[in-house]
Amino acid sequence: EGMVREEIIWLPNSLFGVHDFKYEKDVEAAILKLLEILPQATDSDFKNSLYFKLGKAYCLKADYYTALEYFALSKKNLLTPEIIFWKSRALNHIGKEQLALQLLEKLSTDSLSKEDKSICAAHKAEIFLQLDNLDSAIFYLEKALANSAPKKYKKYWQLKVGERLSIKNPDKSVGYLHQVARSNTAPSELKLQAEIELI
Repeated sequence: EGMVREEIIWLPNSLFGVHDFKYEKDVEAAILKLLEILPQATDSDFKNSLYFKLGKAYCLKADYYTALEYFALSKKNLLTPEIIFWKSRALNHIGKEQLALQLLEKLSTDSLSKEDKSICAAHKAEIFLQLDNLDSAIFYLEKALANSAPKKYKKYWQLKVGERLSIKNPDKSVGYLHQVARSNTAPSELKLQAEIELI
């Protein structure tokens, strides 16, 4: 299943895009189904799993405060890699970037797949972009690209690191931008943005 959703809309200041509201009914149906099952759950592990799924669903719905409430409901307040990631995403979206970064520091990436390591590095990059820490954002975004970046994000991240490097290191920036502009798989809108940056 992975750590992130498939349905995304790209935004200039986001590395993951935002909730696509045409899928809101699907998310709402999932929430209703989970809420229906929750009172019947007697096993604490199963209940914790439902709390996490509800938190994640509310994140996908862009209801971050409710998501954080469900993440906190776990009796043991388990901090699995997925809970850390999604809780950090929610904190980041409500303007608590420092707390989101502190939470990510607790994440042991040893047990993660290469793709999930890449996603976590990109999440850190996104937080640093919001904090206007360009050097750290570039560092983590390059780390994300070096760690088997998911195909659906790779060209977008290359474009974003190329745009950010154009300020600090124009020569290195050109390499990333050319990868996007010359790509056979990048969406045409990303290719056009890369070509514009190269002018």
